[in-house]
Formats: sequence, structure tokens, C-alpha cells
Amino acid sequence: MARRVVTSLKGILGEAQRRGLIAHNPAMVAKVAKRREEDEEGESIQLPPKAHLKLMIAKSAELWPTVRKNSRGEVLTCCWRPLIATAIFTGMRASELRGLLWSNGEFDAGLIRVRQRADRYNRLGMPKSKAGRREIPMAPLVANTLREWKLACPTTALDLVFPSERREVIWLDPSDLRYLRAPLSKP
Repeated sequence: MARRVVTSLKGILGEAQRRGLIAHNPAMVAKVAKRREEDEEGESIQLPPKAHLKLMIAKSAELWPTVRKNSRGEVLTCCWRPLIATAIFTGMRASELRGLLWSNGEFDAGLIRVRQRADRYNRLGMPKSKAGRREIPMAPLVANTLREWKLACPTTALDLVFPSERREVIWLDPSDLRYLRAPLSKP
């Protein structure tokens, strides 16, 4: 808001200077400080402690096996464990994880290339900014987890790393954290 006000003031005073009403534009030296990366209450974002992250990874393997059989003997796959490990160690946004393709991962080089994202309507598209297109180093745990997941992952027309059960873009509702809370609440 402050930037907009200063920009408008600079424009108004610039026009006044052009018309000869003032000698110089005093607003040209005005600058607005950049915003701090904090929430509305002035507190910084609190990340989970390392112990909780380690517990999430350890418990996720037992809570959500990559491959299991249901009561009818059908083989089911579950992407929560590899998704959690990838999210923790890469810091990728939920939309980037949802739009991640197998072709964007280089296991030998230990890199994940972020080239697209899935929006809230499950449409794949470019990241919102140039900074969104980046290469992220892949920890050995992530590379091994994704290699294992690739063997079990259902193939999709889009070549998604984390498809839904219907083999489409998976929906990750930010308000529904039951999948991430579960490992911490079970003994």
C-alpha cells in the first residue's frame, strides 16, 4: 500500500513539475522499505523441530506403505511417504509437488528441476515467477525414496510423480493436515 501511495505522489508531483508549478519533485528521493517476511502479528514463521520431521519420515513408512492390498486383494499404492520426504528435504511448494513430472528429476545428478506447477483448478502451468523455475538438490534419502516410489507409482498420461488414485493431479488441501499430523499423534 505504501509503495502505491509513494508512486502516485511521485506521479502527481512530476506532473506539477512538468507544468511549472514546482521547481523539483521532492518525492523522487522517497523510498519504501521492503516488507519483512513475517505474519500479521509480527512473529516469524515457526518451522517444526528436526525431531518432528524425523518422526514424520520414520512413521510415514509404517502408516502409509507404498504398496498394500485391500480386503479384495487389489494392489493399492500410496504416495504420502515419498511426498512427505520430498516436501521436507526440498522445500518445494505444494503446487510444485502436485505438478512434478518424472522427467524433471535427475537421480544420478541429484537434482529436481521445477518447471511447472498445478494450480488450484488442477491445471498444469508455468511457475508464477522466474524465480519459481529452479533446480533443487536432491538429498540421497529423497532420491532413494523416489526411486522406490517410481517402481510402484501408477503410470499416468501426464507422467506425474504424485498422482491421485484416479491418476490425475493430486489435491493437497492446505487446511487438511491430517496426513502430516498423523505421524506425530501416534505412539
